[in-house]
Amino acid sequence: MTEFALVMPLLIVLLMGVFDCGVLMFGVATADYAVGEGARVGAEAGNAANADAQIAQAIATTALHQPFVQVKEIDIYRLNEDPGTGALTMDTTGCGGAGCVNKYDPAGNPLLTPEPWVASLRDVTNGSSDFLGVTIKYQYNWKSGTLLSAAPLQLSSTYSVRLEPQAY
Repeated sequence: MTEFALVMPLLIVLLMGVFDCGVLMFGVATADYAVGEGARVGAEAGNAANADAQIAQAIATTALHQPFVQVKEIDIYRLNEDPGTGALTMDTTGCGGAGCVNKYDPAGNPLLTPEPWVASLRDVTNGSSDFLGVTIKYQYNWKSGTLLSAAPLQLSSTYSVRLEPQAY
């Protein structure tokens, strides 16, 4: 009985940690899938008027709406390609100097008005189309309460893709 009383609290903490880490890994993998799916839909939508709404809808219809993570913000932005290295960087100077970043809440409502990177401005011509980046900012609340950590984890997942040409 004494050995059981000494080992049991340690075993419970260990099991709660394993459970919480498993749920966290599921949430991170789901967020990675959701952001990739949103970027894929955005690449197909190109410069359609509702392209950003389609991206937000694609993210919302994945398993990401489950209770393990809470999406706080969806960012959709233009990427610039370095001609020498091919590295992609966020366009922070275009779109009137404010940067080409549209920010949305989880329901797809714009957080910035007017939106800096309007869908009609997206280049979808064959051979020179824009690169699109999608980032989901989300929060993971520990299921074991304050046992592992008192503060929730603030995480993000990013995916980039070239917009599909709308005509060949």
